[in-house]
Amino acid sequence: HSMDPDSLILYKFTMPASLVCEPFIMVLITGSVYTTVILSLDRCLAVLRPLHWASILTRRRMKLALLLVFIFAVVVDSPVYFQAELRVAYFPKFNDSFLSGRPTEYYFSWFHQEVYLRHIMPVVQIIVPLVLIVTSNAAIVAKLFQHKRKSSALQGKPRGVDFSKLTAQVIAISVITLTSRVLAAANFYIVTEEEIFYIKYCSRACAWTGAFNIFFIKINSSVNFVFYCFFGGKFRKVFKTTFGCFLCQ
Repeated sequence: HSMDPDSLILYKFTMPASLVCEPFIMVLITGSVYTTVILSLDRCLAVLRPLHWASILTRRRMKLALLLVFIFAVVVDSPVYFQAELRVAYFPKFNDSFLSGRPTEYYFSWFHQEVYLRHIMPVVQIIVPLVLIVTSNAAIVAKLFQHKRKSSALQGKPRGVDFSKLTAQVIAISVITLTSRVLAAANFYIVTEEEIFYIKYCSRACAWTGAFNIFFIKINSSVNFVFYCFFGGKFRKVFKTTFGCFLCQ
């Protein structure tokens, strides 16, 4: 109902709220994607260089890396904060004035339209995460296959891949993120080719890829805890120890 173009709630709540929330949502999406990249690189180093992994990726360095990911997300998404502003506007069909979002002069600038939206955002949000996640996970799987083949040859056991739970957890999260990034790339390509902005003018292909992209972004942002609980015995133990008083009651 709040997305109905003839609905009063769209003009009184949804439009101004989305204008305020969109920059925060973009920061969270970017942070979530690059946190998955950090996890994938961590697992890749653990599998390829197990003897050096603990000394290279210490707890302190991982905390610093996650902090830098958040700062990077805030900086790279900062132009989104300046592309629109709230103004009081009169709507004749309701005979009333509401707070409404309006594009700023910056939004129509050459830098924002051609450089930021068409080049910087696709590279940062789609291409770089795709390349890093695919490369690191491919290296993990290749190493595990190689290790299993050697073990099978020595022990005479059937061939197969024995994924560790932590590596399986990271790969499962990475698959969700990859799906989200591929759909984002497809949607970006269609929107760019059709030169449209509003979803109401979108083709059927654009609407479907956009809807599935948003769906997988939500899954990607909410499914990590489920994966941690399912794959991580240590995570469950620490979680139970931390919040044990609530569980006991």
